[in-house]
Amino acid sequence: YKNNDAIKLFNKYIPLFEQNSSFIRYEIELKMLILTIFCRNVFIKDHKDLAHKYFNDINSYFSKRFTSKTFNKFIRSFIGFKIIFYKETGNYKEMLKECKNQLQIIKKNWGEKEHGYARACTDYGNALRLNGKGKESIKWYEKRISVQKELLEEEDYTVLRTPYNNLSIDLIEIKSKDYKKIKEYSKIALDLASSDSVYYYHSLHTYAYCLNYVGEYDESYKYYNKSMKYLKASSIDRKEKRILKQNSQSARVLSKFDLQKAIPKLKDAIDKMLKSKYSEEYKDEIKKCKKILKDNKKWPLKKNYI
Repeated sequence: YKNNDAIKLFNKYIPLFEQNSSFIRYEIELKMLILTIFCRNVFIKDHKDLAHKYFNDINSYFSKRFTSKTFNKFIRSFIGFKIIFYKETGNYKEMLKECKNQLQIIKKNWGEKEHGYARACTDYGNALRLNGKGKESIKWYEKRISVQKELLEEEDYTVLRTPYNNLSIDLIEIKSKDYKKIKEYSKIALDLASSDSVYYYHSLHTYAYCLNYVGEYDESYKYYNKSMKYLKASSIDRKEKRILKQNSQSARVLSKFDLQKAIPKLKDAIDKMLKSKYSEEYKDEIKKCKKILKDNKKWPLKKNYI
């Protein structure tokens, strides 16, 4: 994804809509879009005051035109927008309130056997987790998958890749001893992923990460290498940064079953991270690699590494 290009395009054309009141609905939709699509975190970080102004503009538009009893797809998108904005700006208490409200409204108007309800389950689970209720969140993530599996044909299960992928990571953080589900869910996510997708490397990476967590180091290393192959062939933003981290991760996994082979890879990972513009950001990653070398009396080797 090209975050900066999308933001530049938005900033170039949004004044045209703001200057013509006849297009206010389109103006509001565009402002909601920039604050909810893939580049939202970058936009909110780089244009904080403007992002909050847009939030107020959008909120004002809806409060003047709709009542609490109104519910349609446009209102649904507004509720979803507020949830995302609260999450991105760290207002987790308001996010939880909005997610609970969303569940109740969708259940009342659409029922539970709807994809919209399934997605609302995920939003509610996210809000619970961010408010310190991790174990409770897991059941809502699993409920989302359960609802959608009933609604989908088996050939359409690919849309469940992301829920399974995220759930496997959440389990590591929340139910860290549930090795069976951690491995199972990450493998399902990988099986549902398309090798033609720009983010196929991500599914491979998650599976490698989970295999490492459950102690299957040899297999984990193999999947880290597969992930790297697809990552290097991709055209995603900040690819170099992701490659640096995966180099470090795979080297550390390799050290768990073949230390001699891992030593030069650990040195190389450290060297590349130190020389990159991300050296400060990757201090912990560098520290982990150094510790392995120190513990095995292979560090320090060169003065410029210290």
